[in-house]
Amino acid sequence: EFAKQAKAIDDKVKEISKKLSTDYLDYRRIKSINDRLVAVDRCFVNPWGMAHSPSKRHVLYSISDKDSYSAQVMPGVYDEITNIIHAENEKERNEAGKELARQISIIQISIKCATNTLLDMI
Repeated sequence: EFAKQAKAIDDKVKEISKKLSTDYLDYRRIKSINDRLVAVDRCFVNPWGMAHSPSKRHVLYSISDKDSYSAQVMPGVYDEITNIIHAENEKERNEAGKELARQISIIQISIKCATNTLLDMI
């Protein structure tokens, strides 16, 4: 659903870009699209941050814990998978598994938010 809506907005942007060369008064539509795209990005910001790093708030991209020069995709999920792999006992593994499920649900909610934000526009 999200990919479908993203494709639809991409087509809309291309359509407006073509019209812009002949209709300079179409800036309001461009501003509207830009505002909507900013709202989509905000859907992926978790106000509470990641479980082990509250300063990391973006659920899709963040700075790596291991290397401050590289980014990490879905850091909450990645961190919890690492915690499961390095768990020393079953209790730690279960706790990390619960947190992994929570991180996945946060991403799922974020994608739903972004999809709905794009639906409102089209």
